Amino acid sequence: MKRALRALPLIGPALVAGVAYLDPGNVASNMTAGARYGYLLVWVVVSANL
Repeated sequence: MKRALRALPLIGPALVAGVAYLDPGNVASNMTAGARYGYLLVWVVVSANL
């Protein structure tokens, strides 16, 4: 319980960062790019995670 209470102040900034990353405009543009290019740009995701 004590460990969870220490992590509580970190949840606010994490939620703000999550909302900024997953905003509706970003999701819509990602879906449009996926529909247009399909798997053509998968190499970008793979190389970004190396």
